[in-house]
Amino acid sequence: MRENLILDDLRVAVQGFGNVGSHFSRLAAAGGCRIVAVADHSATLQRERGIDIPALLSWVGEHRVLKGFPGAEEVDNEALFDADADVFVPAALENQITEERAHRLRCRLIIEAANGPTTEAAERILCERGIEICPDILANAGGVTSSYFEWLQNKSSEFWKASELDNKLRDTLWAAHDRVVARRHELGCSFRDAAYAVALERLGEVYERRGIFP
Repeated sequence: MRENLILDDLRVAVQGFGNVGSHFSRLAAAGGCRIVAVADHSATLQRERGIDIPALLSWVGEHRVLKGFPGAEEVDNEALFDADADVFVPAALENQITEERAHRLRCRLIIEAANGPTTEAAERILCERGIEICPDILANAGGVTSSYFEWLQNKSSEFWKASELDNKLRDTLWAAHDRVVARRHELGCSFRDAAYAVALERLGEVYERRGIFP
């Protein structure tokens, strides 16, 4: 979303270490990011030099929770929202970024990997502070898109290799991202509003093609 953000040594804080948060952390770390903070229901871990994500994944695979992991400092749960990170990734529950927490976040970008993690009041504060938000409607669309691909395979009696599915998913999401960015520049609005605008436009196109409305 931001042209001046690059993966190498990008500091990232992740809330949630389930299917979404853990895989995001794994991919981000492999891409060169430093995961400086991560939290689940049991504990919040921090390490300025970056948490060893493969080691953490092994720990969670054995113990099921973050608590007790020896490779990072365990801190108060609220400390997650004070973490010195470039990117904050809420990948847990909805309404986690509240007005109070929006004032404390130190990041430049929020990637909403959870559904509805930011309240409306908090988003207004974040916008005023210049913190950009990659909205859930775009950021976590991979799951439902993959389900659509599965439906296509079933309908056509086809089977796609994992690499083919990955390529299709990557192309689809990048195309959606580029369309949202372009609409944002055209309308001069937030990324969320731009994503909604693109979604409504696409629905209108489908309705017109199918003749749903006269």
